[in-house]
Amino acid sequence: SRQGHGVITAFSKTKKRQKDFLFTDDMYTDKVLLWTVKGRGLKFESFDDLLGKVIGISKGNQYSGEFERMRSRLNLNQDSHDTVRLRMLEAGRIDAAIFTGGIPSVKFLAERARIDVSKFEPAAKPISIDPNHIGIPKKLRGETPVFVLRKLNTAIREMKRDGTIQRILKAYF
Repeated sequence: SRQGHGVITAFSKTKKRQKDFLFTDDMYTDKVLLWTVKGRGLKFESFDDLLGKVIGISKGNQYSGEFERMRSRLNLNQDSHDTVRLRMLEAGRIDAAIFTGGIPSVKFLAERARIDVSKFEPAAKPISIDPNHIGIPKKLRGETPVFVLRKLNTAIREMKRDGTIQRILKAYF
């Protein structure tokens, strides 16, 4: 999308991305959680607790806050699919895994992968409280990026006002 072929939804705002994208008002806030296998004893109270551990993460994901500042110090195993990460966690090939979408997301993934979700537990502290936006490439083709930004922000505000976003989130999260 950086080349201007479309917009990106559920997009985290980072300084790096702000060079190439405009961001709408936030649509919702995602609680990004660190998951472990129950009984393996990994506690997460600060990012220092993760040093020397192998942490599964989705390839290309970026999160707001301290995670991005610590990223280069962490041993990240990047994968291309959430269910792969969940299976690696179950098998002990990674020490912990990061998933977006809160607890309902991991329940859904475990069900889809036919894994007993009760084997896993989220850390009490989130990795990130991540406002999600729509990203509009500054080199958008066909329409001016500012025009699209205004239209999307108007729609987001209306969907928040009439409860549409809340109904969607309630159905999935």
